[in-house]
Amino acid sequence: MVCLVGIFSSSFPITILTIAVKPIADELGSVPTTISWVTTGPVLVGAVATPVLGRLGDLRGHRRLYLAGLSVAIAFSALTAIAWSASSLITFRTLSQLGATATVPATLRCCSVASLANSGCAPAPSHPRLSPAQPLSGSP
Repeated sequence: MVCLVGIFSSSFPITILTIAVKPIADELGSVPTTISWVTTGPVLVGAVATPVLGRLGDLRGHRRLYLAGLSVAIAFSALTAIAWSASSLITFRTLSQLGATATVPATLRCCSVASLANSGCAPAPSHPRLSPAQPLSGSP
């Protein structure tokens, strides 16, 4: 269940921000077409970064990637709350989404390992040069 926080932190803000483009533009003295990058930028970053971060998780460990991504997402979400301009808001939101995107492959890996463990099946063998992925719970 804890793993699902990552996916929630990745998708939920986009839904809220899509609805709030006009009020945000008014508050920051910008236009809605500029503020729409608050949703467009993070979606593009998420689409490009997900496979790269999945591979990074395979190489460095999904637990480490999940925790780092969640930390980045939390830090830049806090900065998003105090954004002073449209460009700072877009930048902070995009970097926050990059961190949240890092949690998605790790969450999927955690769920697949848990599912295989419950079914009695062994996970597929890892490539010999890659370290095995670590579960999100337990010792690193």
